[in-house]
Amino acid sequence: MKKNKILFYLLIFLLFLLSFVSLNNFIMDNYWNYGFSYNIANDLIPYRDFNMVLFPLFPLLCALVMKIFGSKLIIYYLFCSLIATLIIYFVKKLNGGRSITLAVIYFLLLFEVGGYNILTVLLFFILLYLEHYQKSDYLIGLILSFLLLTNQKMIVLLIPTIISCDYKKILKRLMTFLVPIQILLMYLFFNNALACFIDYTILGLFDFGHKNFIISLYFIIELLIIVYFIYKYLKTKDNLALYCLCFQIISIPIFDSYHLVLSLIPFSYYAFKNIDSVKIVNIMFIFFILLTNFAKGYYFLKDYRQLKINLDSSSNYFLTFSYKNLDSVSDTLYKYYCSYPDKTVYYFIGNSYYYKLSHKITIDKYDLLLYGNNGYNGNEKLINRLKQEKDAIAIVEDLDAREENAFDQFNFDFIHYVEDNYKRIDRIGIYFNIYEIKN
Repeated sequence: MKKNKILFYLLIFLLFLLSFVSLNNFIMDNYWNYGFSYNIANDLIPYRDFNMVLFPLFPLLCALVMKIFGSKLIIYYLFCSLIATLIIYFVKKLNGGRSITLAVIYFLLLFEVGGYNILTVLLFFILLYLEHYQKSDYLIGLILSFLLLTNQKMIVLLIPTIISCDYKKILKRLMTFLVPIQILLMYLFFNNALACFIDYTILGLFDFGHKNFIISLYFIIELLIIVYFIYKYLKTKDNLALYCLCFQIISIPIFDSYHLVLSLIPFSYYAFKNIDSVKIVNIMFIFFILLTNFAKGYYFLKDYRQLKINLDSSSNYFLTFSYKNLDSVSDTLYKYYCSYPDKTVYYFIGNSYYYKLSHKITIDKYDLLLYGNNGYNGNEKLINRLKQEKDAIAIVEDLDAREENAFDQFNFDFIHYVEDNYKRIDRIGIYFNIYEIKN
């Protein structure tokens, strides 16, 4: 029996790993999350040396793993696969192994791109597990703190504790809740990163919400889920419904397919938790696994002539796939980067992390040019920083094609400022212009 369990979780782990290194490998969120961890593993200080809107627990943990096993992308994927497997483990512990719940959550997790949100989901199910089995309040407080340090919006998960009016419980949980936060603040203070941390992760959310909130079908579905949990809680006063309701904040303010999948995970657990395991459901579970991996594999392999597997052990992308045309662009940009050895060369490009990490170029604060990712009035800060440059070169993405996407988070305003105020001196292919930055 024990051997079968080990084989089951090993299979789940390998299937998640396959998912990450295939279709999900080409989602930029993965390169940003990997890049944050890579930066820390290579001794950069978050917020001070590079901009990051998320709280730092995931990249710090992943960076620790990278310090031990190496800082390649495959290590990041192995770490994410382990987290996803642990989610299935805790769901199974919580619901007695009911297959329909496992099948649906497994299916949803296949569309997870990894990174800090997958750690948020794991910690959330650990929290539900501790609450369900009435474990130590000190331990629950610690997990609540880890949730906050993974995703700042998870502060709302304190609500079930606070409204319980059990003051002994509240005090015990707050005691351990505050300890990791104090450690983080001291780390940031002594590394001269505290002010930037507050700006990027808290104040910057005002810019983030202003530029990213749109009403769509995903918004309507999320609203229905919220109404469902409000109804369930008011009817049953069930703390589980309240926790699942609080978790829905994870989709705010970006209502898209990715954040909808995240919000559907606790919904699926709650909605299907009482369905007993039967043979047909076990068959459905296997069918889900085969179908989703076949679909993902087909999508991944249909353009197989454009793919290559990276077998260079010195590459950051060792043992992962890449598109040949992206690698060609990356090599061209790197060649141009190296042609200015006496100047600072910046990438003002949406895929800067991908291109820079492929050639181990140090990340800077211009490499994540997304609205809301540069602190309060972030665009103005970027422009003021650029005005301090004396003599630099910028490789700038041509926006003519990208601006057709009205919902793109890329900071078009900053690029327009560069185009309007600096001299273009060269062009690389049809996608990039070269500007001389002189003030």
